Amino acid sequence: MGSVTSVLFPKVATRHARQRGTKSVVFTSVGIALVGGLVGLIVFSLLSRGILHEFSGKAYEGAAGYIGWYALECRSSPQS
Repeated sequence: MGSVTSVLFPKVATRHARQRGTKSVVFTSVGIALVGGLVGLIVFSLLSRGILHEFSGKAYEGAAGYIGWYALECRSSPQS
């Protein structure tokens, strides 16, 4: 969402300065981010065992169920 905000803010500011509507731009951008996040969650949830096996080895396959949720959490938490 941080990337969406960094791209969206100047676009909305420009449209607002030109007295054009901004709701469609905001809703479209947020919708694309939500769909992308959900697709990522589904892909990582379904393929997590294989991903962990390829990158970390068999010892980490037990944590495969957490990858999708961890990725979702990292995306929504503020960066420090």
